[in-house]
Amino acid sequence: MDSALIAALIAAFASLFLGLINVFISIHKNKQDTITKYRMEWINEIRKEYSIILGWTWYQQATDGSLRINPINDLRNSIYKVSLMLNIKDDYDNKVLNKTFEYLNVVTQLYESTNFVNTLKTIKADPGMLFYLSQSFTQYTNNSTAIRDELQKMVRIYFKVEWTRVKTESSILKISFWEFWRPFCGFNSKKAIETFSKEYNDYKNVN
Repeated sequence: MDSALIAALIAAFASLFLGLINVFISIHKNKQDTITKYRMEWINEIRKEYSIILGWTWYQQATDGSLRINPINDLRNSIYKVSLMLNIKDDYDNKVLNKTFEYLNVVTQLYESTNFVNTLKTIKADPGMLFYLSQSFTQYTNNSTAIRDELQKMVRIYFKVEWTRVKTESSILKISFWEFWRPFCGFNSKKAIETFSKEYNDYKNVN
């Protein structure tokens, strides 16, 4: 066979091969960009709901100085929203949800207390009476605060893991917490959780 023809065939096959690679890379990139976009929107939606959950307080001060019950429905709605958004097959997601509902249960117990409701209806927002109210329901408030603090820690770790997953899966070289037996797509969330939990605890101990 003529050497010029062989060279032309090799060049054609090489061009075809490179073209197919570019097509596959383009398809993969478009797929990853779409997944990353929706994952980021999903993370931001969960963050919005948890900002409501963690920022919720059991009372609000009216313009006339009285204390009024904060609607618990806002808290419940946000908790049930995130319960539908997290992955029930993931162990850490379930731990976060269990702690979230534990917080809701403690707050609900406080709301179902007749004394609490009656006190809030009559109390005025002077420092002495507010202190009395807090002392009267120390068990509930201490429990809810401790649970909320633990939930906040778990949620912060959760978001860091998810953002790391986004950065890893959207990069060309997927190195961070990569499961090597699942090339180009594996993300070891368990390892990431362990790492970020240790980082969080070390930071809290130092500060």
